[in-house]
Amino acid sequence: MAKKYTYPTYVRVVEWVGMLAFGSLYAFIAWRLGEALWEQNRDHMWWMLSILPLLGLISADFISGTFHFLADNFGDEEMWFWGQAFVRPFREHHVDPQAICRHDFVERNGNLALALLPLISPLLLLPYRTTLWGQVVTVYALFFLVAMVMTQTIHSWAHMDDPPRLIRKLQDWHLVLPRDHHHCHHTPPYREAYCITVGWLNPLLDRSSFWQHAEVWVAHYMPWLAHPAAEQAAREAAQRAINSAAAINHVPSEDSPA
Repeated sequence: MAKKYTYPTYVRVVEWVGMLAFGSLYAFIAWRLGEALWEQNRDHMWWMLSILPLLGLISADFISGTFHFLADNFGDEEMWFWGQAFVRPFREHHVDPQAICRHDFVERNGNLALALLPLISPLLLLPYRTTLWGQVVTVYALFFLVAMVMTQTIHSWAHMDDPPRLIRKLQDWHLVLPRDHHHCHHTPPYREAYCITVGWLNPLLDRSSFWQHAEVWVAHYMPWLAHPAAEQAAREAAQRAINSAAAINHVPSEDSPA
């Protein structure tokens, strides 16, 4: 069941505008590209549709991690658009991780769709109807963009208690973000596994301390944003409160094992 919508009206309008504009552009470009590929470069489709989707997923995984890292650690809810569209939902998600499962499709994906409009719009100018390079770039971009716009839905699947069978299979095969893989982001110190499209890049970025270096860089070059240490302390306090409430509510029976 979808939860009651609690964001300002303008945020809901922005979500719908983003989804409708993005969806319309995507469908138009994909249809015209498909026609051109079939008519002109059918022999190249096999490698385009085997290599470029992987590159698109990897790129989306990294960008999803970047958005997630910034929204978790920088800025505040009062910042126009960024605060309501990204900071608030990501911070609330750490207080109530299951809430994302109660959001409707537009609430989950509308803000990202709007943010991606500056990336999909230039595809209209590419010569994807007449040149091979234009078709390669556009195929890659379309797979990247659809993975990005679906990221929050994929993220929600990782929090479902009982996802659909097909989704469970995709998670088991690690073709979308697996539930157990994402769980480590919601355990102390809450500073890893930021990538939430497929999660393929998390081991590399976490082991190389990429996000810790990025945190120092952002704090140095963007000092007007809230300091990440304060946000981290607030998040950990909220998580401790949740854990305490869960422990109080879970009272083992006399027959329960120690």
